[in-house]
Amino acid sequence: MSFFLFIKQFVDMLYPYQILDYGMVILVILLLAYQIALVRPDFRSHFSITDAIMSAYGILLTVSWLRSAGGYQTYFKVMSAFLLYFVGRIYYDRIKECYGSLVLASYLIVYLNLGKRICNFGIKLWLVKDAGGDFYYNDTDMAFALILAMVFIAMYARNSMIKLFTIFIVCPYMVFFSDAGIQMALMLAVYAVIGIYIVELVLRNQRLSGALLTIMVIGLLGVVVLLYAPVIGVIDKESVAGIFGSRLFDLGNMYSRYGEWQRILQKCANGSVLQHVFGVDLGSQLVIQSMYIKIYYATGYCGLLLALSAIISVMHYVVKVEDRKTFYLTVIMAILLLGSGVAVNSMESTQMSWFPMLFAGMVISSVQAQKGRIVGIVTGTIRPSCQMGQLVVRDEKERLEQYLQGLRPLVESEAFSKIIFAENSNYGGDIFEGLLQRAEEHQTQLEYLSFQGDTEQAGIHGKGYGEGEIMRYVFQHSELLKNEPYFVKMTGRLQIDNIAKLTSSLKKTRTYFNIPNPTRRDIYDTRIYAMPVKQFEEYFENEYGRVMDREGVFLEHVYTGILRDNHIYVSNFPLYPRIRGVSGSGGLTYDYTEWKCKVKDLLCKMNYYKVKE
Repeated sequence: MSFFLFIKQFVDMLYPYQILDYGMVILVILLLAYQIALVRPDFRSHFSITDAIMSAYGILLTVSWLRSAGGYQTYFKVMSAFLLYFVGRIYYDRIKECYGSLVLASYLIVYLNLGKRICNFGIKLWLVKDAGGDFYYNDTDMAFALILAMVFIAMYARNSMIKLFTIFIVCPYMVFFSDAGIQMALMLAVYAVIGIYIVELVLRNQRLSGALLTIMVIGLLGVVVLLYAPVIGVIDKESVAGIFGSRLFDLGNMYSRYGEWQRILQKCANGSVLQHVFGVDLGSQLVIQSMYIKIYYATGYCGLLLALSAIISVMHYVVKVEDRKTFYLTVIMAILLLGSGVAVNSMESTQMSWFPMLFAGMVISSVQAQKGRIVGIVTGTIRPSCQMGQLVVRDEKERLEQYLQGLRPLVESEAFSKIIFAENSNYGGDIFEGLLQRAEEHQTQLEYLSFQGDTEQAGIHGKGYGEGEIMRYVFQHSELLKNEPYFVKMTGRLQIDNIAKLTSSLKKTRTYFNIPNPTRRDIYDTRIYAMPVKQFEEYFENEYGRVMDREGVFLEHVYTGILRDNHIYVSNFPLYPRIRGVSGSGGLTYDYTEWKCKVKDLLCKMNYYKVKE
């Protein structure tokens, strides 16, 4: 895979040798067959609606090709892009290990083309308006390659002066001092996305970055609609030319494309009902410089519907992906493919379609893999110290049975791939003996941590001190928590009946707390909360020593203060937790009424259960 990712950008550059494109497709087929034979993936459980849409479009395109005279090369190019989508689905974890190859190839592509331009133009570099494509067929192909290389360097190269020089000086020079108008506009859009990503990293505010990204995408869609408006007679082309006429949108090219698009649409309009629905033919003999009009010509309204469904489906997964670099990279790839498609049939260019389709497949597999990446941490004290006050239930056998009663449904819920039960009374023993088989049946790993906590300090500080001590022990000694990104913490003697539905809706970059009830808006509830592992390690792990029950400073106060002081954005749980059980300290019985919880679910979505600032 490293070899494939490295060599792909060079094959695009060596356009006269089309045999290399065929060789790359053969290599991809071999890689796909090898990985399927090696991993034997469960297609039934991992098959997504996007897979179905891509397959359906492939079938529709095949039918269109069979109706056409010739068109082998066109069909080959488009179908190879769909093949790359499925490579991303199968190889997503391996590709993440090969980003170094992408970065190295990107640097070489940038500086080889810069060297070519220096040889061609010498000291007149700043007077270049048409670079002749440098090593590529034309400036459009060169500019797309340089933008792609810039993105890979910006996202995955190590920070250095050469990195900054490349992405802010060399790459923009190569693109803006060329004849690639549409790619100049796309490069500005890509810089805007990278800027939004930097804002998110600095401010740690995904809501702000999400709003900025939404505004930007809506603006780009507005530009596309406006550019196509003359084709359907909504506005005259002179008005559009007056708005966009510049180096970014060459007027001569715009007028010629409008004429070409109108002729194609007129041909479609003269066709039969079946041709309207399923397309005329593959159009391999026609020059259609628009991905969208080509989709309509070749596959009709059915193809347009499938293309729109594919875009919506992929973006549905994109917003769920945890890794923010993957999120932004996929957004950029979508902008490049769909933006280029405004004036170029980008799906018929392996250079423009392969990487976007590859990352589309990757992001879906990444999200599917995330579903099993939540760790549940359950805390408790089986044999409480006599120094520990405020405890109603002290009998160790009764307490152990209550903990096990809470763990059994937790395992059966399959809400977590891993469950860690940690207690601080050094009870020991093999308490999971009856649970292990059930856990294996539900594909859940169990870990039991038992240690002797500092009973003297717990007696001084209070119950919350022991809770914090347990969490610190888990983070320092758990094997199951190693290399995991996210966890949900639950108090052991309580049951959360909707835990599976609740965890399936979590966004694993967010911090989740609810207040205990609407009358207590000064503290967050610590019976259940969720957050990224790194965040807990950085801010919460060692702060339990500030608990002092006698002075009214409980663990809830400490955690709420940490969240406020560090400006950590808190979300309510997507669903209101259905908690049942008995409090070990106050003896309070917890229960719920379902219809009331339905109302509370809606309030959770509005973040109603938050501390009053």
